[in-house]
Amino acid sequence: MLIESEVFIDCKYAALLPIILYFKMDIGEFLFDVFYYYDYKPEQGVDSFSVNITRIKTRKEKLADIGILQQDYFGDFDVVDMITQAIDNETPIIIRVDLFYDRDALFYYQKIHWAHYLLIYGYDYAQKQFLVYDSVNGTDYHYITKTKSFLSIIEAYKGFIDFYINNKKLKKPTLMTFHEMTNRHEKIEICNFLNDLYQKYMSKINHSLDAIKYFYEDIIHLVTNSQNVTYLRVIIDKLSQLCVSKRTIQYLQNIPSFYTLNEQRQAAVLNEILLQQYVKLRAIMTKCYYSGILNQNFKRKVALQCDSIKDNEQKFYKLLL
Repeated sequence: MLIESEVFIDCKYAALLPIILYFKMDIGEFLFDVFYYYDYKPEQGVDSFSVNITRIKTRKEKLADIGILQQDYFGDFDVVDMITQAIDNETPIIIRVDLFYDRDALFYYQKIHWAHYLLIYGYDYAQKQFLVYDSVNGTDYHYITKTKSFLSIIEAYKGFIDFYINNKKLKKPTLMTFHEMTNRHEKIEICNFLNDLYQKYMSKINHSLDAIKYFYEDIIHLVTNSQNVTYLRVIIDKLSQLCVSKRTIQYLQNIPSFYTLNEQRQAAVLNEILLQQYVKLRAIMTKCYYSGILNQNFKRKVALQCDSIKDNEQKFYKLLL
């Protein structure tokens, strides 16, 4: 499955996003800590827009988070042999090229050296052609599928090595393959478990105070016993939903109208306290998720925050009974 419309101008994302879809992963999770903005410098003319990207983790680390292993290769290889072997093994492959040597990149060919990523997903050995997914089409940018000759790929690939690796001393992989990690199914099971847990919590919360207790005890249990941070993304999403529900007018309308003004004020104050506690818990987990560090200090903070939230949730719902 390929992305046929413009998503990002960044050519590596144009190559990576179809790979994520190929493995049936969530693109949103991969882009979770990526922020794009356009930087305009008027002193350089009307065409001086550039795309700036900020991220906390590297793309390789983010791929690993969602269950995709990126294997890097450095140096000069028989690129045709490497590509055909990868495709025969149903392994996605991306190569680096220099558009200065790419005959299809009319704006760059023999004019401008430009490092570029190409996703290659098929070949025709009889015609000596590769099937390529590319963001450079002649003189403009939009994502298309096309064919490139073996010779064209060889020239652009070797040109990248000569100019960027040998001349510029760039220490980057020249070729990358992508594989499904063996622990992916374990991560999916954790995510499904948390989704089920959240649904049970939301369905029972108005009928049983025990549901509140068990929900947070289960979260504490998962945090205490888990060895990786992947499952935190699901908890963060659920906490975001809880924060939204706490902010809505409909939520506060659950406070019975026959309550005294003082009782209504108590419920509103408790609701605001809970909202801030949920936001803090989400912040603690988000920081851990980004850093990838799951230590005892983090687990202690989560346990203390969950205990405090549980106590206030019970006070809040006792007001409604």
